Formats: sequence, C-alpha cells, structure tokens
Amino acid sequence: YNCLIHFYKRKSMASDNLLQPPDKFKFPFPPYDIQEQFMTELFQVLEGGKLGIFESPTGTGKSLSLICGALTWFLESEKQKRIKLEELVNDKTVDDDDDDDWFAAAGKKQEYNQKRLEAKEELERIKVKDEKLAKIKAKRSQLKQTDIEQNKDEFNELFKEVKWMQKAVQRELSQGAGDEDILVEEYFSDEEVDDDYEADEEDTSRRIFFCSRTHSQLSQFVREVKKSPFGSDVSLVSLASRAVMCVNPSVKKLPSQAAINEKCLELGKKKSRPTALDEDENPTKKSKSGGCGCPYNKNTGTAVLRDQAILAIHDIEDLVAAGRKTQSCPYYASRSAVPLAQMVVLPYNTLLHAGTRKAIGLNLKNSIVIIDEAHNLLDTITNIHSVNISGAQLGLAYSQLAQYREKYSTRLKVIIVIVNWIFSSFDSFV
Repeated sequence: YNCLIHFYKRKSMASDNLLQPPDKFKFPFPPYDIQEQFMTELFQVLEGGKLGIFESPTGTGKSLSLICGALTWFLESEKQKRIKLEELVNDKTVDDDDDDDWFAAAGKKQEYNQKRLEAKEELERIKVKDEKLAKIKAKRSQLKQTDIEQNKDEFNELFKEVKWMQKAVQRELSQGAGDEDILVEEYFSDEEVDDDYEADEEDTSRRIFFCSRTHSQLSQFVREVKKSPFGSDVSLVSLASRAVMCVNPSVKKLPSQAAINEKCLELGKKKSRPTALDEDENPTKKSKSGGCGCPYNKNTGTAVLRDQAILAIHDIEDLVAAGRKTQSCPYYASRSAVPLAQMVVLPYNTLLHAGTRKAIGLNLKNSIVIIDEAHNLLDTITNIHSVNISGAQLGLAYSQLAQYREKYSTRLKVIIVIVNWIFSSFDSFV
C-alpha cells in the first residue's frame, strides 16, 4: 500500500462558495471507480482546505489519480479566484446603512476600499505572472519543429546521461545513505547569497508542491504528469540537490555530498572564472575574469535554461542533459524557475528542512503540499534533525584530545580544565 498526505493551508470559506467536483474528471482513459472516488475526495479536501491522508493499493493508478484530481481543482480554483478578484476591483458600490452613524459608515467604506486595493494588487501580480508565462509559452510553438529535428541529438545526449546518473546513484549508495538520510545533501550556507534569483517581494502565489523520497520516484511522477491531460496546461519545475544536478566535471567528481556543496559555494564566491571542462576534463574555453567562479553558472545561460524548464515539463535527467549541452547550471536554473511554476517537484529534505526552504525561496503559504510515500515521513524528519557519530570517530577524538592535553597541560590550564571535563564525558559513554 502507498500512503499519501495532503495538506492545504488557506483562509476558511463559506460552505456555499465551495467548488464542487466535476461529474467527469479529465483522465487519459475511462477511470475505474476507485480512481473516481480518489479524485473526488481529493478535490473536496483541497477545496475545504483540509488535511487528507490517502491510501490506495499498488497498481490502482494512484499517481495519475492524484495528478488529475489535484490539477482539476487547482486550475478551476485559480480561474474562479481571478474572476472574484476582478469583480471586487470593478465593484465600486458600498452598502450604506440607513442610520445616523456616519463614523461607522466611513470606517466600513475605508475597509471596503482597502479590500479592493489588495485585490487590485493581487490581480496585478497574477497578470504580470501570466504575461511572463504567455511570452514563454509563445516560444513553445516556434520550437516544436526545431525539437523534432533535434530529437536524434537529444536522444544521444540523454543516452550519455544514463552512465552519469548511474555513477551519481552509486556514489550515494556507497556512502550508506539514501536521499532521506543525507541532510548535508541539501545544505545551504548562511553566507550563500543568490540575488540573481531572488524575487523582489515575498512570493505567496498558490502552487502545488509534490515531494517524494527518492529522485527516481520524482522522475516517475514527472513522466506521469507529461502523459496526463494536463501536460500542456501546467508549468512544472523539478528541484534536486547539487550532487544530482551539477554538470561541472571538476565538482561532480568529488566523493561526498558535503564536498560538492562546499565546492559549489566556494566557486560562487570567487571573482575569477576557471576554464570549463568537457567530458574528458579537457578545457573547452578560455578563462575570463569577473562574475561567478563556476563557468557553468552564467547569468545568460542559466536564464535560457530556466525558460526551457518553463517551456515544457522536464524531469531531472532532462534538465541535466540540457545543462551539459549548453554548459549552463541546471541547479540554479531550476531554482530561478520556481516563481513561474504552478507545480514544484522536489525531494523530502528540500521541503522539510526550514533552512533549505528559505535558501531556495520556497514559500508554502497559500499552497498545496503533497507528500508521497508518507509512511517514511517520521523517519525522514528524525534523520534530518539527527547526527550519527561512530565509535571510531569517538575514539579518534579521544586520541587527539589526549595528545593535546599531554602537549599543552602546563601552558593552557583553563583549556585543560575543559579538556578534562570532556574526558569525563567520554568515560560516561564507556
């Protein structure tokens, strides 16, 4: 059995204003009764702003039912929201009570005008976002023929990526920890500044956040969205760790997740730009001064890759292949595409770790959060906020402290008092 937790946070609504599930959901084929029930219940949970826990047997099309049910509600809700905002902005009438309390009437009018102003500002934000999406989607039809002609090249590029993805998976497995066990995989330094991708103001746009335990499960979900009737109606962005999305050969060859993260941050702070490398780690272009130290994290290239991520639905492998082909950073491109996305697909740790959400700029306010394979949720949260220390590490620390005490016992008496206290703590473990 697969478990799903779904949570949606918003202001309460009057029951008579709630949207009703459609008589027939959009579905790739005639749905079974269990799929109809799943989508209907999901629609009602979303519209009621409730917490839902769904369980469905394996093989019953849970992912497809989830996609069609959630997106049916999302698109209809966004449509109705815009209609109501436009009605409020255009409505300049205020009900005047036939009484002598002019002060209360003035306050009521001011409150109503404030609501109209807030509605106008929100409607303006929606229109600006829609205009950006419209410009990007206008390119989609122009690129279709080009995509067809380049299919062979794209296939060859994706085929090359298989070996690289296998190496990335083997590296993660060799460290004895999966996605759910690695906090440092999604580590972000407090000093990391990402001004190029930071929104001008707090982004409270409503979107769907879908997270699962592994990158392979996320890729499978993205493929299901592509096959659904909503594949051309929704903008989707896939997020992943640096270790998975990095295309810089000198960085991705590092042995650990933490090393990759730190190297990426280090390159981001450098003023000089090192030479880009190809598959065999041979230089492909001359170094240039100025800008980011990573030759793949260029503003122009990242912006183009960001638009490609919005143009059509891409899974992680698609973005990595495009990044390697254009020598652009898919990691930062996907992050910068989030403000224009209606659905964001991401791993557990990125969503559940507050520091990571803040660094990426994810705001869950007014949005829908879907957690797949939710029976792993408690273990994941525990691992995120836990640190494992082996006996060998404790033994090494004990040995180093013993050498330190022996060498400096006569010089740093205050420090030695602290060291002795640490030794007593070691003894209590033994």
